[in-house]
Amino acid sequence: FRNLDPSHLGLGVLDLKANSVQEVTAHSEDSTPSWSSNLEQLVFSSNKHGDRRWRVYAISPKAVRGEGEEWAYGQMASWSPDGTRIAYHGCDERGDNCGIWIIKAGGFGPSRASSHASDTSPSWSPDGKQLALISSRAGNWEIYSVDLTTGQEVRLSDHPAADVAPIWSPNGRQIAFLSNREGAWALYVLDVQSRSVS
Repeated sequence: FRNLDPSHLGLGVLDLKANSVQEVTAHSEDSTPSWSSNLEQLVFSSNKHGDRRWRVYAISPKAVRGEGEEWAYGQMASWSPDGTRIAYHGCDERGDNCGIWIIKAGGFGPSRASSHASDTSPSWSPDGKQLALISSRAGNWEIYSVDLTTGQEVRLSDHPAADVAPIWSPNGRQIAFLSNREGAWALYVLDVQSRSVS
């Protein structure tokens, strides 16, 4: 989790059994951690450097106030279920073609996975074949999916309010997300097949 306590800035790991916190990094800008499937690494995003560009880093959860290893320029990184790939919001080396990108673990082989510059907040389906993401391509934040085999992009939500932070259910049939569609932020569930929301 991201800790903004002035005496414990950075990412921390909470041990629920011992009720203790391990301080993994030491910068307030370090955010959005995601576990690898084998629990041996975290990826996170930070703009802690002087140029304020967002970068994706990897670090051991056992590190003590570490810096992490830089893997890419980008943010909102998320590990694939099999631990071999990381999806993130980024751009190419020139700063163009922004959207969702995928790299191999270690920071190699970047490839673009979505078509719009606003696409962000990727979430892997349990089988690793699709990503859910949010995009403002239609004028407000909606949830989309992209099939990583065919490249087909599908709009899943359609509401004037903001729909954000998608997370797949373990069976891949539903996506939980946050929305302010009732006037206050609340949790909703979208059925991927029917696109009905409850």
